[in-house]
Amino acid sequence: MRKLAALVAVASIVACDGRGMVGPTGVAGPNHAMVQAGNDHFFFLPPLVKSTQSPNGEFNPNLAPVVEVCRVTSSTCDLVARFSMTAGTHGETVTVNALEEHYKVNWNTGLYAIQAGVYRISVRTAASDVAHTLLGSQDIDVTSTGRSASDKPNIRKGQTLPIKFRIEYGALCSTDGCLETSVGIAGGTFTLEDSIAGADFPDGAIPASAGRVNLIIERFTDHTTACLPTNYPQYEGCYRFRTEPHVTFNELVTVGICLDPSAHAIEAQLELQKWDEVDPALLISLPRTTVDFLGCEDFQLSQGPSTLAGQLARAGGWLLSPLARMFTPDAAYAGVITPYGGKLSDFSRIGWVRPLQINALPAGASSSVGTALTPSPSVRVTSARTGALVEGVPIAWSVTLGGGSVSPAAGITGVDGVMSTTWVLGALPGANRAMATGSNPRPTWPGRPGVWGTTAFNATAIALPVYRAVFMTPIGTATTGSENAYIDLAPSVTVCALSAGACVEAVATLATDAPDLLVRVYQAKWNTPKTLPHGFYRVTVSVEGKAIGSIDIEADSKKKEGEGFQFEVGSTLPIKFSIEP
Repeated sequence: MRKLAALVAVASIVACDGRGMVGPTGVAGPNHAMVQAGNDHFFFLPPLVKSTQSPNGEFNPNLAPVVEVCRVTSSTCDLVARFSMTAGTHGETVTVNALEEHYKVNWNTGLYAIQAGVYRISVRTAASDVAHTLLGSQDIDVTSTGRSASDKPNIRKGQTLPIKFRIEYGALCSTDGCLETSVGIAGGTFTLEDSIAGADFPDGAIPASAGRVNLIIERFTDHTTACLPTNYPQYEGCYRFRTEPHVTFNELVTVGICLDPSAHAIEAQLELQKWDEVDPALLISLPRTTVDFLGCEDFQLSQGPSTLAGQLARAGGWLLSPLARMFTPDAAYAGVITPYGGKLSDFSRIGWVRPLQINALPAGASSSVGTALTPSPSVRVTSARTGALVEGVPIAWSVTLGGGSVSPAAGITGVDGVMSTTWVLGALPGANRAMATGSNPRPTWPGRPGVWGTTAFNATAIALPVYRAVFMTPIGTATTGSENAYIDLAPSVTVCALSAGACVEAVATLATDAPDLLVRVYQAKWNTPKTLPHGFYRVTVSVEGKAIGSIDIEADSKKKEGEGFQFEVGSTLPIKFSIEP
């Protein structure tokens, strides 16, 4: 990680003779430096500071720094001069001396109508009025004599001050192995040292007005948050591409990023997506293009395979076994070069995403209160890119309106991409709603919810009609059903033996014939056994499993007046009834 540090080697710049400026010897204390930002890979050099700081890393001669000088007042710092690699306020430009390992610009104060006072020298990656990284700054005194009572470095007004500084690899990066360079209007191809990410700039992509801009490509390794603001599954790698200053390219620039080896089997379902940090509301998909400047054989997960395996192991149970093969790197894919990238007009965070789609399959629209909906609700998960069926996606079900229940409440999609549940509607008539929620089928990046998609099912719970059985002769008194009698039901008839007015033993279950439409009457026939004991029996009619009427009869061979219907044992007894509202 980048280390923030204060620079301590600074002292006063004293008068010089005609041969140039001479700095005193010795090491100044930390109060002599005014560094507003910096790290141990950037520092000023003599004559601006008293002594040279020992290098902390390798010199980077490939950047395009901007030097600004402003006059410090009580509340502002008013810009006086600005120097880049291609332009300067009065023609002075920043140059690089690779042999002596420093950058330099000569500030000829005689060309400027400046007053005595405090001036701040800042080194940035871009002008202060646009997005930039401030590498370091130093305050100096400009006087008429070249001498000052303050402990700041000082020069005489009219002198030329050589501003020298050293920038090392690591000055612009917060992680190891990133790319820090610059690109101009001639373009070029730039990759990380291990060639697992890079960008190809066509000639003229960088606007001529920008001259040369700094290019930083840095791998996203902060596993406390997600790389992209999406709830879809994300895969490594993910990188932050940026230019300082930020520019919109004249020609589309091609980026390429190697892919997590464990995802090669589903590579066709993945796409590069870009999150625009300049406009955070934008998250766009990059159309695929072929790249030939990557070498992905050495790609490694930034969090390590053991960590990923551990996350899977901790997931446990039903989550692990169906999905293990989805996350374990397959030897057949270990050396595959991901030949894909995308074209874009400016830079930001870019990474691999697996867009998924959840679709509701046809289900029943209504059912009686308290009963299961038919057909049952089901969802199918597919790849939003290819339409391929996706197995092993966790689906959670919940009832959001009308009461009722779902079972199972959670599961995973099968090889057909489908997961179903049984939905029993609520006990009251009216609207019912159930929700299916899709979660990431792999350990998610922290900081983003695991839910990526939902779909709703709506149904109506219908009040059960009130049915009433009316028995016809010979066991009842009616002879025909009413005009409102139901003729489209499937009633059942049961007979039980009675004792003390209660059923004690089931005797028969009878099928009913189709109703006689003329009289709107159903009929069942009971062939009574000759061995049937004499006594009392109850005939019960049921619809949809609920009893709607019953009548008691007596098995005997003699009819007794006023004691209800009696039948002869061993005879066939017709049981006729209508079903009335």
